[in-house]
Amino acid sequence: MSANETDVARTHADDPRLRALIERGLAHHQAGRLRRAQRLYHEVLGAAPQHPDALHLLGMTAYQSGDLVLATERIGAAIAVRPDYAPYHQDLGIVAQAHGRLDDAMRHYERALVLDPDQIEARFNAAALLQAQGRFDVAVARYRDVLALDPRQAGAHHNLGTALQSLGRHGEAIASYRAALALAPRGVDTHFNLGNALRETGDLVGAAASYRAAIALRPGHAQALNNLATVLLLQGDRDGAAAGYRAALRSQPGLVDAHFNLGALLEAQAPAEALESAAAAVALDASPAFTASLARCMIAAGGVPDTAAMRALVERALAAPWARPADLARVAARLLRDDGALATAFAQAAGWTSAENASHPWEVLAADALLEALLVSAPVADLALEGWLTRIRAALLHAVARGVVLPPSAQAFACTLARQCFINEYVFTLDADQQADAGALRERVASELPNGGRIDPDALIMLAACAPIAGLPHADALLARTWPDAVSHLLVRQVADPLAERALRAALPRLSSIADPVSRQVQRQYEENPYPRWTGVPRATPGWTLEADLRAQFPAAAGRALPSGDALDVLVAGAGTGQEPIEIAQRYPAARILAIDLSAASLAYAARETAARGLTQVAYAQADLLELGGCEQRFDVISSVGVLHHLADPQAGWRTLLSLLRPEGVMQIGLYSERGRRDVVAAREWLAAHGYASGSADIAQARPALLAAEHGRFAPLAAFHDFHSTSECRDLLFHVQERRYTLPALALALQELRLELLGFVVPRSIRARYRARFPADEAATDLVCWDAFEAEAPDTFRAMYVFWVRRAAP
Repeated sequence: MSANETDVARTHADDPRLRALIERGLAHHQAGRLRRAQRLYHEVLGAAPQHPDALHLLGMTAYQSGDLVLATERIGAAIAVRPDYAPYHQDLGIVAQAHGRLDDAMRHYERALVLDPDQIEARFNAAALLQAQGRFDVAVARYRDVLALDPRQAGAHHNLGTALQSLGRHGEAIASYRAALALAPRGVDTHFNLGNALRETGDLVGAAASYRAAIALRPGHAQALNNLATVLLLQGDRDGAAAGYRAALRSQPGLVDAHFNLGALLEAQAPAEALESAAAAVALDASPAFTASLARCMIAAGGVPDTAAMRALVERALAAPWARPADLARVAARLLRDDGALATAFAQAAGWTSAENASHPWEVLAADALLEALLVSAPVADLALEGWLTRIRAALLHAVARGVVLPPSAQAFACTLARQCFINEYVFTLDADQQADAGALRERVASELPNGGRIDPDALIMLAACAPIAGLPHADALLARTWPDAVSHLLVRQVADPLAERALRAALPRLSSIADPVSRQVQRQYEENPYPRWTGVPRATPGWTLEADLRAQFPAAAGRALPSGDALDVLVAGAGTGQEPIEIAQRYPAARILAIDLSAASLAYAARETAARGLTQVAYAQADLLELGGCEQRFDVISSVGVLHHLADPQAGWRTLLSLLRPEGVMQIGLYSERGRRDVVAAREWLAAHGYASGSADIAQARPALLAAEHGRFAPLAAFHDFHSTSECRDLLFHVQERRYTLPALALALQELRLELLGFVVPRSIRARYRARFPADEAATDLVCWDAFEAEAPDTFRAMYVFWVRRAAP
C-alpha cells in the first residue's frame, strides 16, 4: 500500500459516520448476530475499502464462523494498514493458534506485547500456549506477569494453578485455585481441579468438598463424580464410592476410569457386576492395567457368562496373556465344558476311527479359538475336559498307529492336543495298548531320522502327544525339515526350546555347592522336569515403584521407610522356571535381579523365556540358599515363595536370607499352611499306604486311583492347579521334604527373627471378609485374628501363606 493510500485509510478510520457503523456492527457482533454485524462491516468497507477496524472485525467474524483462512486474510489486511496496533496482532495470534500454527501464534502474541506491554490478553494467551506445549515453568512466569498487571484475572489464577499442578507444586496450585474462586466462585473447573490438588496433598475432606461443589454447579460432571467416588473409597466408604462410580457412568457411559474403578471395588463383594464393569473398561481401553483388572475379575468370579463377547475376552486373556494362564484355565474350562456343540464334537472325536466315519468333528474342535488358547497355554485343570481329551488322544493314536491318515483339521487339532500334553508333562493316562502303539510310533520315527527318510507327520504328532520327542536320537534333524505350520509350532515347543535350554544349562553359573542331603534330594526331584512349565506371563506397565505398591497394599507399611527408587537389588530365592523374576523385571524395569534355584533344568527354562522377552536385568545362577551366608551382595528385596518349607530347617534358611537383606529392605515369603494342606496330608498317607511312588508313570496311575478312593474323599484335590501336571502333582503329593506351619508357629518364627508383618497377599474377597470380621485390625496384621479367621475358613490359605515382612523397629 502506498503512503497516500495509508493516509486515506487512517482518515476513513476516523470518519464519524463510519465509526457509527462500526459501533452498530459491534453491538450485533457481541450479541452473536454475526451476519448483521458482517453486513455493517461490509458497508464500512464499501465506503473505505482499507478501513482497518472493519477488516479486523470481519476477520474475527470469519474466525468465529470457522473460516480460518479468511480470518487470517482479513486480520492480516488490517495489520497492513495499521501495523503498530497490538490488538490486531493479538487476535491474529488466536487465529493462528486455532489453525495449529503455534510458532506463528507465539510470534503474533510477542509482537502485540512489544507494541503494548500491558496487553493482558496477549500475555494470557501466550502463557496458555506455552502451557499447552508442556513448557510449564515458563507458563507459570507468564501467568504471574498477567496477575501483576491485573490481580483480578480469575482465569489467570486458575490456569496458573493448573500449570503449577503439572509441575507437582500442589500447595501453590491450591492457593491459585482458591484465589480464582474468590473472584469467580462458580468456576466448575476450578472447584474440580482444586479437588484434584487437595487429593494429591492427602486432604481427602477438602477434596470431597471441592468435588461436591463442582457437582452442585454441574450435576452431570462425570469426572468429578468419579473422583469423588475415589476419595470416598480412600475414606473407607465403599458403598458411597460404588454409588458414585455408578452415577458417573450414568452421566458418561464411556468413562473408562469409572468402569475400571467400579470393577476393582466390587471384585470382592459383587463379582458379576465387577466383571461387567471391568469388561466395559477393556472395551474402551485395553491397556495392561485394565486387562489385568478384567482377568482378576474373571478369576474372582470363578466363571463368566456364556456369551460370544465374553468367550472372546477369555480367549484374548489367555492368548495375550492378561494374567498367568494357569489362573485363567478354570474360567476357560468351564465355558468349554458347558458348550453343547463342543460336547457333541468331543463325543464324536472320542469314537472316531477312520476318515471314512460319517461324522467328522475335527472342524469344530480345530476352529474353536478358546479351546486352542487353553490347550496351548496351560494345563486344562478340569477333570471333565481331561477325560474327553484323554479319550480323543486314544482314538487318534489308535487310528494313526494303524495307518489312518488324519484329515487336515484332525491333524491341526492333534498338534494342539500334543502341545497340551507337553505342557502338562503327559499327566493323561496311557493304558498298556496305548503305550504299545506309542512305542511302535517311536520306532517308526526314530528309524527314519538318521538317514533322512520320510517321516509321517501324523505319526510324529501322535508320538509327541504321548511322550517328549526331544530325547529322540537326532531330534534336531526334525527342525531342518519342512512341515505344516501346526507341526512346526509343535516342534518349536518340543524340540527347539528344549535344545536351547540344554545349551543355556551348560552356561549357568554356580554360586554355591549343594551339599545338604535334603537339598540334594529336592534338587533331584526338580531336575527331571522344568518346574513349573508355563507359556506366558501377564503384561505390565513400567513406571510402578515397589514402595508405592507396598504402601497401597498394606496399611502397616505407613510410617516407616521402605525401599525407594527404581534401581532396587532383588533376590529371588527359588526362582523355578522364571515366572516371578520375569514379572518383577517387567513391572520394575530398573531393578537388578538375581534369581537362584537348586534346579539347573528349571533355571535354563527361565533363562530361555527371559531372553525371549529381551530382559537383560535378570541374572540366573544355581545355588542352595543355605550356602549363601558368605555372599557379599546385599538386597533391597528378597522373595522366597514356596521354598523354605522344603528345607530340613526352614528357620535356618530364613535366617540366611535375612542376613542378605539391607536394613530397610523387605521380604516376601510363602509357607505351607497346616490347615490349608489337610487334604494333601491325608492323600499322601493314602498313597504311601497303597504303594504309589513318585515316578511319572506312578503319578499318572495314582491320580485317578486317588480320586476314586473312599467315596470321593480326595476329590477336593482336583481344585489344586498342581494336580493337573506331572511335576506339579509330584510337588503336591510326593515331595521329598515338606514342613507346614500354623499361624501361631509363624508368629513365633517372626518373633525369633525380629520381623514385622506388613500383610498377607490374599485375594480382595478374602481381605474384605477379614476386615468385616475383624474391623479393629485396620492393618490386617494381627496373627491371632488371622488364626481365628482361618479356623472358621480353613481353605483361606489353601495354596500357602504368602506375606511381606521387614525388620521390626528397634
